[in-house]
Amino acid sequence: MRQHPVGWFFVALLKELSAHYKTVVYYTNHQIDPLTQTIISTASEFRFIGQMNDGELINQMKQDENDVLIDLSGHTAGGRLQIFNQRIAPKQLSYLGYFSSTYMPEIDGVIFDKKHLDGVPNDFFTEKVYELECSRFNYTAPYAIEIAPLPALQNKVITFGSFCNTSKISQTCLNTWATTLKAIPKSKLQLRWKSLQDPHVRKSIRNTFIGLGIENARVELYSDCDHESLFHFYNEVDIALDTFPFSGATTCCEALWMGVPVLTRTGSTPASNQAASILHQIDLDEYITSSAKEFTAQAIKLTSDLEALSQLRASIRKRFLTSSLGSPAIFAKHFVRVIEEITTT
Repeated sequence: MRQHPVGWFFVALLKELSAHYKTVVYYTNHQIDPLTQTIISTASEFRFIGQMNDGELINQMKQDENDVLIDLSGHTAGGRLQIFNQRIAPKQLSYLGYFSSTYMPEIDGVIFDKKHLDGVPNDFFTEKVYELECSRFNYTAPYAIEIAPLPALQNKVITFGSFCNTSKISQTCLNTWATTLKAIPKSKLQLRWKSLQDPHVRKSIRNTFIGLGIENARVELYSDCDHESLFHFYNEVDIALDTFPFSGATTCCEALWMGVPVLTRTGSTPASNQAASILHQIDLDEYITSSAKEFTAQAIKLTSDLEALSQLRASIRKRFLTSSLGSPAIFAKHFVRVIEEITTT
């Protein structure tokens, strides 16, 4: 899985399913990292298919006699979605790694949840939509790092953070974040991502914030951070800011794992509602907003009571672990229920 986010959302579910059903994983790459090794040892069977042509792959899948075939890539790089047109399994589904319709008649359904679909037009998908009774995410945290106290209690400044891919930071994001910083004078924003080593990216972000009335000292840009380090750096953040219109799922879970709540804005596509789905699952609906104005208003409200924010920080990981987000057993029950619905109708 090359440490791909889909792997961290998939590995625990795979373990639960493999304990009761035959599971076959088809891997389109050839690289092996620790996450891939875990998946290899967890699945009933694991097949490297990167060197197979479509005909060879279809024949192999037919020999495996799968009852349900689930694509986790959609129309993304390295995917093999086109083979589904051959009707390889009785039921063929799209799940997890794709946020839109495949527009393929041989895909029988997509698996989402109600919060992901809020505000999404009824004709957004050509496939039948199957809804989980919980968020469609179950996350396995790769590191068990201790959560530090709320930084604002000591430094008296609210630190907002966004450790997402900078390609997700739209102009709308920057406008809303700048408005929020203006509304909370004793606040700053910390951005971390590897692309910030590019001087052109840094200059563009700096110039945009300056143009919006935010001085350089209030926006910290960092690029020298590996994945594990990001988790440690969440100990410097009071509230994480989600991106819009492409919301973050992995970054949301990573922040929550470190006790940092995430302020998000929903939209009219499933990709806009990822963080909302996650936050709703652990009763953090007050962090879900539907407009730029509400986003800033909630930021003001949520940072006005540091003691409450501190108590929340200390409780989030437990909430996470006792919900379907962090409990593979709970999530698997919901997932199997949907698969049974699909296979019996």
